[in-house]
Amino acid sequence: MTLGIGVPAAASPAARGVPAPATTPPDTFCRAFGEYYDAAFLVHFVTAFAQSLEPKSVARTRTSILLVLSPKLEKLLGQMATTASKPLRAPFRRQAAWFARGTRILRRAGLTDDQIKTLADAALHSTSATDDLVGATKLTKKKLNAAVAQFSKVGASVDLAKILTDAQRTRVAIDGVACGVFPDPTVSCERLVSSADVVAVAGSDAAAQRTQGCWWKGSDSPTGYPYGLGVDVDRGTLAYDRIIGQGSGATPVAAVGDAATMLDGFTSFADFSSCGHTLVTKAGDRTVTVAMCPASGDATADRLAALTRSVLANL
Repeated sequence: MTLGIGVPAAASPAARGVPAPATTPPDTFCRAFGEYYDAAFLVHFVTAFAQSLEPKSVARTRTSILLVLSPKLEKLLGQMATTASKPLRAPFRRQAAWFARGTRILRRAGLTDDQIKTLADAALHSTSATDDLVGATKLTKKKLNAAVAQFSKVGASVDLAKILTDAQRTRVAIDGVACGVFPDPTVSCERLVSSADVVAVAGSDAAAQRTQGCWWKGSDSPTGYPYGLGVDVDRGTLAYDRIIGQGSGATPVAAVGDAATMLDGFTSFADFSSCGHTLVTKAGDRTVTVAMCPASGDATADRLAALTRSVLANL
């Protein structure tokens, strides 16, 4: 069974053709928005996984993870509401109020200040994060179910496509690209990677996907993971810190960009799975990520390094 899923349009309002921002948002906003996006992606992942296993439990699963994420989302949205572009501050304040109610529900259910802080500061670096978060509440099943039932009435959401107006979504797209949370939409995927390299990694049947960043998806492997190649170019280097912080098996790789690290699994903006490996490097004022789940051969450090050097040469 595959755990690799594509990011839906609802999860990312960024699109090709987004204009360059007049100014770069402050680091405080960019870091908070990066964590917020990671939380939103986790909610999507857990919901999609529940849909594949227990369709009738999707709503409750979504509400449960939003509830235990409430302390973190309240903190992040509080920061975003004071540092974001002015058109975005009101909707972020409204979201912060939703999750503040979630935090109060958790307190009434019996969570201590230390437990609330643990949830607010929890790293969201793996698909096991949901079990870690729920475990951190130390609530009985009865109390957790009661808290989830209360929070379901709040109507909280992290789906920006439903929360924001068209103009606000455009603003988020602009600022998300400037922060390096969304890949640079001005990059030409065809220029970065040759068709021969795509075939060599993802297979002869690989096709470019309509998504932010560059992603060529091949056929499914025997284990269910799709063969593929992903390349992202992010503005700034905050993305480097985020991706490395979320990954596992970090291994330095010499002579690729300014600071290269190989991670376990396939990690790109468009998709992720436990197949293959990913190389992330700083290239001046940009972060470049190359992920491969190869149709033939292995995703070795040397193979990733060679392809990444080619991408850097084509930037």
